[in-house]
Amino acid sequence: MSKNIFINPPFNYTGSKYKLLPQILPEFDYSKKLMVDLFTGGGSVMYNCIDKFEVIIANDIIKPLMNIHYMMLTRPEYLIKRTKQVCALIKNKHSYNKVRQIFNDHNSHPALLWALMLTCNSNMIRFNYQMKFNQTCGLRNWNSSTDKKVFKLLEHLKKQKINIKCISREFYNVPIEWDELKKIINLDIDIKKAFYYIDPPYSNTHAGYNCFWTKKHDIDLYEYILKLNDYGHTFCLSGILHHNNKESILLTNLIKHGFNVVEIDADYNKVQNIKRGKVPEIIIKNF
Repeated sequence: MSKNIFINPPFNYTGSKYKLLPQILPEFDYSKKLMVDLFTGGGSVMYNCIDKFEVIIANDIIKPLMNIHYMMLTRPEYLIKRTKQVCALIKNKHSYNKVRQIFNDHNSHPALLWALMLTCNSNMIRFNYQMKFNQTCGLRNWNSSTDKKVFKLLEHLKKQKINIKCISREFYNVPIEWDELKKIINLDIDIKKAFYYIDPPYSNTHAGYNCFWTKKHDIDLYEYILKLNDYGHTFCLSGILHHNNKESILLTNLIKHGFNVVEIDADYNKVQNIKRGKVPEIIIKNF
């Protein structure tokens, strides 16, 4: 499968799974009508699953980021226009810092966040422990590459019957019980089990977007996943088992529990099933 067939969203995000989509998507459970993307991030998985599930619940703790997705799905022209306007105002470090300060003080329009993502250093989103955007100014802005990504995403969305529900919650507040899930989707689906895709921040790596993720979060997510499994949902989790001699508590515990493990090849060309073993990037699932 060539990565060229996949949609690369215009929302640059550290930890994006776009390059791994040819390996990750074949591992999903498409027998379910409902998918829950527990850590949506830049949306590379969500946008490429629109045609594969009847409903998708997209969640991320960063509310302005989820507002970007919501507006892209509901009012894309308005979001794009406003974001371009903000980008045009960012001409140097001073103007960038001013926009960043306005965003952090007022948690305002999602166009501000998207503009910051496009103009910040390395075009990568970063928040501090207080959930304030703290990435420094970069050298880029809205450009031809952004135009191409936006055009391809909009064309993709036009072809699909979109039913995505955007929410912003801590992962442990995303429901497992069917009655609570139905309140979010507000639809009557005749199957009471869902598929959860889980791509959490990694406590064993050092990236700006995961500074607020701790080892306790790993433990809490492990317990949450066990509840998913006990309830009868299916899940697929992606992560890094080892990084700089640091082991992922979450992944290690899930492997010990006996869930299925799939190794992601470093050359991004194939996927190989394994029973155990210490590998850098892996997928863990319960089906």
